[in-house]
Amino acid sequence: MHPDLDEKGFFLSPSIQFNGKKILGMVAQRIKNYSFKGVRCPGGFSDSIHDLLLNVSQKLLDEISPQGMGGFDFIIVNNKPMLIDINIGRITGVHPFWSFY
Repeated sequence: MHPDLDEKGFFLSPSIQFNGKKILGMVAQRIKNYSFKGVRCPGGFSDSIHDLLLNVSQKLLDEISPQGMGGFDFIIVNNKPMLIDINIGRITGVHPFWSFY
């Protein structure tokens, strides 16, 4: 299983940040050789992937009813998103980005 790559050879990890049940936004974490190389916003995902990620994330938030900040990290494999990391109850590395966007 290998993540899909963008035009520059990075694999993009969609990351959705939230506060409680409210989605703050989505960015793409740029990964190269399994190292974080920055954030891309907008993420550059197809409309169908973008909408699917937001819908799935909102359903998860509605179900778990978090009481603070957190995020969901995905990877895209064969044009299908896979949830790989759930951060609940803490600020993530991408939350500060939303302070300036």
